[in-house]
Amino acid sequence: MRVISSTASKAAASDAFRPRFHPGAVQFSAVPRKVTAPPPQPSVPLIDVVGLCRFSYLGEGGFRTHGATTLQERRNLLYDPRRLASRMIWFEHVFLPALCVQTDPDFTLVVLTGDDLPDPFRSQLQSLLAHLPQARLVFRPPGPHRDVCAEVLRGASTPGADVTAQFRLDDDDAVAIDYVARIRQDFVALSALYAESGRFAVDCSMGILLDDARVAVTGQVLRHAFWSCAMTLYLEPGDLMQALDFPHHKVWQQMPTLTRSDRPMFVRGAHQTNDSRITRPEPAALAPRARLERLLQSRFRIDLTRLETALAAFHAA
Repeated sequence: MRVISSTASKAAASDAFRPRFHPGAVQFSAVPRKVTAPPPQPSVPLIDVVGLCRFSYLGEGGFRTHGATTLQERRNLLYDPRRLASRMIWFEHVFLPALCVQTDPDFTLVVLTGDDLPDPFRSQLQSLLAHLPQARLVFRPPGPHRDVCAEVLRGASTPGADVTAQFRLDDDDAVAIDYVARIRQDFVALSALYAESGRFAVDCSMGILLDDARVAVTGQVLRHAFWSCAMTLYLEPGDLMQALDFPHHKVWQQMPTLTRSDRPMFVRGAHQTNDSRITRPEPAALAPRARLERLLQSRFRIDLTRLETALAAFHAA
């Protein structure tokens, strides 16, 4: 009988468990490899998107009042039942549809009006905004226009945001269904410019001028720089200046700006109760009816026939 010493036994056991390599077999290096971590991904900033609509707010300043000087005269002008009925039609059929179906629903819309806005318009406004969960209907007494607007904008801001993106929209205008999404996309692409001054503006200058010509509603596809509709101001949270502190036609003098005109991003309403003077389009510049209907529906969810029907009933009353 063969006897194996303990030393020999250990050696034999070690040989038994030692891997045997053969030509062509895969061999692994005993030197540990250095693992390279993937590059860190840039953090996505939290952008707080806040819009402001002033629905016949009775403030001190802010609107042309066509000769009205006292508070009561301005109240009589703004709250004239015919005027409010017209504004309500544009608000329902032009202003609201695209906001209700934004491709990016993460935004806040402040609708500012007077605390003495009369019925039935007060109730109609509340009813219409019940379909827009992002809306905050704010009632305020008469006060300095810019101060009140700044106060309600600050009150709607989201704590902890990296950037505040503000826009203003009149109650007879509209933005496209992808406007909020574009606000965030534009900032990511242009954040280096914002970093230079803490303020930046993007003006979407292509849109539709929609004209209530009484017989029919006509429209012109146009480019117009520095109208207030579809203009976004990017501000640092806590900035003492708010959207209404920057005159929209002079904003390029106060911060870096970019004008984008690649697709229709706004509708501007032209009618008898406009506060600003708007040059009506020449007949040769009007969009063909089929194209106008298609653009309004696809970009703004505006039903042109329903708008015309509501305005025709208003003019006939």
